[in-house]
Amino acid sequence: MATPNLYLTALTHSSWANEHGGEHNERLEFLGDAVLQLCISDLLFHRLSREREGVLTRARRHLVNGEILAALALDLGLDQALRIGSGEETIEPKPLSGVFEAMLGAVYLDGGLPAAMAVVQATVLPHLADNRDRRDPKSRLQEWCQQQHSGALPTYEDIGQEGPDNQPLWRVQVRVDGEVLGQGAARKKKYAHRAAAKQALDRLGLDDSSP
Repeated sequence: MATPNLYLTALTHSSWANEHGGEHNERLEFLGDAVLQLCISDLLFHRLSREREGVLTRARRHLVNGEILAALALDLGLDQALRIGSGEETIEPKPLSGVFEAMLGAVYLDGGLPAAMAVVQATVLPHLADNRDRRDPKSRLQEWCQQQHSGALPTYEDIGQEGPDNQPLWRVQVRVDGEVLGQGAARKKKYAHRAAAKQALDRLGLDDSSP
């Protein structure tokens, strides 16, 4: 299989293949899932050299969860490149996490384990710091507001919408006591809210890498 076709297959949802023919990305997703598990296990084994098996297992489970992989797919723009059938109204997190795994499978077939390891180290491993606090950014920001602002909660506002109706890009901002602390954009509102909350936490010096 030629390399361009390999990556195109990784970006082909089954709904597209059902409508247009050709191969979809589920086989590559299967391979990419195994490659991801191996790469993460190897990286954690060396990064957390003093930790026991249980700690390594929990850290790996955290890093390979669908929410993180879906967020990475959004960050890399794979949602915009993914070919989906006309009957699919939205791109749900499961296909998004799957397309990340499929792309990793394609990287592995194209460049071998070193190439796949480099991708995982650059994209997935940085989320290891998130394991210190498993709550999402919205929850963390809300808790901080309750502690610092006499219970005043952050408010989220829509500030724009782009793209087609079936795949809108939502833009939101979050205010605390009337001040805009963060903005975010994503294909689903809840992810846009999280991105805005994450930016607010960064601005407040409470980013995910903080102890």
